[in-house]
Amino acid sequence: MKEHIKIKMALKPRYLLLLLFFISIRLYSVSQEVITRSWRAGQAFKQAKEHYNLRVYNLAIESLQEAIYRDPEFIDAHFLLAQIYYEIDSANLLVEQLNRALSIDPEYFPPAYINRAEGYIRLGKYDESLEDIIFFEKKYGVEYERFKPYVDLIKSKAEFAVEALKNPVSIDLKSLPSNINTYRDEYWPSFTVDNKQFFYTLKVEMGYNRFNEEIWTCDLTDGIYNDPKPVGYPVNTEFNEGASFVSPDGRYILFTGCNRNDGFGSCDIYMTVLNDGEWLKPKNLGPVVNSRHWESRPVISSDGTQLYFASNRPGGFGKSDIYRCDLKGYDKDGFPVWGKPVNLGPNINTEGDEMSPFIHPDNVTLYFSSNYYPGMGRFDLYKSEFVEGKWTKPVNLGYPINTHGDEIGIFVQADGKTAFIDKEVGDRRQQDIFYFELPEPAQAGMVTYVKGKVIDKETKKALSAVIDMNDFDLPDSILTVTSNSNGEFLIALVAGKKYGLTVDRESYMFYSGHFVVEKKDIEAYEILVELEPIKIGSKTILNNVFYKTDSYELSPVSKTELNKVVRLLKQNPTVKVEISGHTDNVGTEVYNQKLSENRAKSVYQYISEAGISEDRLSFKGYGQKRNIASNADEHGRAKNRRTEIEIVEK
Repeated sequence: MKEHIKIKMALKPRYLLLLLFFISIRLYSVSQEVITRSWRAGQAFKQAKEHYNLRVYNLAIESLQEAIYRDPEFIDAHFLLAQIYYEIDSANLLVEQLNRALSIDPEYFPPAYINRAEGYIRLGKYDESLEDIIFFEKKYGVEYERFKPYVDLIKSKAEFAVEALKNPVSIDLKSLPSNINTYRDEYWPSFTVDNKQFFYTLKVEMGYNRFNEEIWTCDLTDGIYNDPKPVGYPVNTEFNEGASFVSPDGRYILFTGCNRNDGFGSCDIYMTVLNDGEWLKPKNLGPVVNSRHWESRPVISSDGTQLYFASNRPGGFGKSDIYRCDLKGYDKDGFPVWGKPVNLGPNINTEGDEMSPFIHPDNVTLYFSSNYYPGMGRFDLYKSEFVEGKWTKPVNLGYPINTHGDEIGIFVQADGKTAFIDKEVGDRRQQDIFYFELPEPAQAGMVTYVKGKVIDKETKKALSAVIDMNDFDLPDSILTVTSNSNGEFLIALVAGKKYGLTVDRESYMFYSGHFVVEKKDIEAYEILVELEPIKIGSKTILNNVFYKTDSYELSPVSKTELNKVVRLLKQNPTVKVEISGHTDNVGTEVYNQKLSENRAKSVYQYISEAGISEDRLSFKGYGQKRNIASNADEHGRAKNRRTEIEIVEK
C-alpha cells in the first residue's frame, strides 16, 4: 500500500456562490489537511487550487483530472471538481462527480447529498432530488438543522416541481421566423404598444471566445416580420448593449452597458431618445439611478412615469433586488430625469436574486425572474400585481413556461396574453425567441393605444406638437410627448380608463379630445389632429371640461384643460376670446339657455381668477341653438353638450 500524503488546503474564501454550496473543501480551515496515496496526485491538486483561486477553471479541471487519474479515490479532488462544475453551471458533470465522491465514502461529507439534490433539480430530476433531501433529513439531523434554510429552499423547489409536472399549464410554444431566429443568439424581445415595431438583442461573434451584443429591430406588416437590421450607431457601439427594451410608445430604448468609461459601476443603465426619426447618443442615467454596483434590465411604464430595474446595491433584501424610480421631468435634450430608486419591498424581493423586471403596459402587472421562490429550476418567472398600494404575492407561471433550465425574462404584448421568451435550443445551446398565449391566471390587463398625426388645418403640412395625456382618475399625472417631424405620435391606453388628450403648438389653437376605453373588446384609436392657426374666428371645443349633471359646477378634472386656455391667452397677450356654452335638446329651451350661460360663466370665472384680465374675456350661452350633431341618440347629444372658446380679437 502506498504511503498517504498530507496536503494543506489554502483555498481563498472570498468567492460566494449564487446559492451557498457546502463542499467539504470550504468547511476546512486554512490549515486543513487532505489525504492522497499519490505524491503526483497531491502536486496536481496543489496546482488545481492555485488555478481555482485565480478562477482559471479550464486549467484547474485539467489538474484535478490528473490528480484523479493518479489516485481515483482522491475524494477531495472529486469534491473540488464538483465545485467547479457547479460554478460553471455544468449540472451533469456536477452530479457525476458527487456520485463518484459518495461511492468512495458516503459518510465523508453528508451535505453532499443536498448538493446533489440541487444538481438533480438543474437536470429536472425532481424525484431523485427529493430522495436525497429526505435521506439527509432522516440520517443527518444535526447537519440538517445546521443547513436548514438552504435545505428547505431546495426541498420547496423539488416539491413544487413534482406537483407542477403533474399539473402543467397549456401553452403552444412557437418559434419566431427564421429571419429573426438565426444561427446566432437572439434574446430580450420587446415591442411598441401597437405591435408594429420589434426590438431584440443579438449576439454577434467577434472571434474566438469573443462576442458583442447589439440591438436589432424590424417593422411588422400585418403581423409579418420584415427583415431586421441593427439599430446602428450611436446606439450600437464596440461595447455590449445588453438587456435592451423599447418603451411602449417607441420614444426610448433602454439597455445595460458594462465596463464603460462613463460608468459608475460594473454595469449601468443607459437610454436613448428618438428625435425626428434618429436615435440620439445614449446617456448614462447618472448617479441617482446607477450606483457603484450592478444595475441591469431597465424597463419603463407605458405612461412614461416609472422606471424599473434590477440592482445588487447594498441595502436591499437579498443579493439582487428590483427597484423603481419615478419621473421628475425632462432635460434639455428630451431625456427623462428620474428620482431616487425605491426598493419594491419584501412582497417582491427576497434573500435570493430577483431580476429582469417587466412592467406590462397596464402599469399594474409585474413579471420578473427569481431563484428563491418555489420553482422548476434555478431561475423561474413570476407574476405580481399592484393592488391597493402594494404588490400581491408572486405566482409562479407554471410548467412548461418554467423548466429545469433558467427562465430569465419575459415580454407580454398589449393584449395581456401574447408572451415572448427566449429559450436554449439545439446541441450548442443556442438562444432563440419563442411566443405563446399565457394561461388566463398569468395574463395581464388589456391595453390599447391612440396613434395620431398632427397637421396644419389650412396647409395640411405635418406639425411637431406637444401632446398631453392625463388619466381622469389622476388629473395631476400628465404624460407629455412630442409628435415627430411627420406629425406622428403613439400613446398607450389602459382598458377601463378615461383619458383626456390635448395637442398644443405655439401660434395655433390647441386640440382637445378624450377617450373612454372599454374593459372588453377594446379598440385602437387613430386620429387626425388638424390644428387651426390663431386668427379671428378660430374655435376650439373644450372636450375635457365637464360639469356635474344638470349643474354648472365644474368637475375637478376640468382644471387641466382650463389651464391650457390660460396658457394660450398668456402666450398671446393681445388675443380676446368668447367662451360659449351649448346644450342638447333635452329639457325646455329656457332651461337649456340658462344652463349653458351659467356653464360658460363658470369657465369665465376660472380663467379670470387664474390671472387673465376680464376685458379679454366674454361669455355667452347659446342653449340648444347651435347643435353640431343630431339629438336622435346619446352620442350626438354628448357632442352638442359642450363649451367652446372663439377668438374674437387678435
